[in-house]
Amino acid sequence: MTPQLSAAVRRKVTVASAIGNFVEWFDSAAYAVMSATIAALFFPDYDKAAALLATWAIFAGGFVARPLGAAFFGRYGDRLGRNRMLALTILTMSGATFLIGVLPTYASWGGGRAGPAVPAALRPGLLHRR
Repeated sequence: MTPQLSAAVRRKVTVASAIGNFVEWFDSAAYAVMSATIAALFFPDYDKAAALLATWAIFAGGFVARPLGAAFFGRYGDRLGRNRMLALTILTMSGATFLIGVLPTYASWGGGRAGPAVPAALRPGLLHRR
């Protein structure tokens, strides 16, 4: 038998879930909107279409990584508590977005290209909790 939750608890869970989803999708939308700028800064040797495709490929890697994040954070969410994992994933996603913003560009980094951007761009998928 499933225990019944009070209206206040249901409202709190709904608001927390909505905030978590908003942050997750805002982060993804920000990366998608900035993809043309990211392509120009991290892939200047490519033509514009190839640079944009390379940027989107890194972004797609985050969605491919979702099952890994779901398995990892789902398991620890069950053991340590979902509130802790939600807070951890939101903070880590925000930190990774910040790191993308402060990464050196191709002009200053040189031959490393977008190598450092890949782990930061994979974070939405790895941090997916479902």
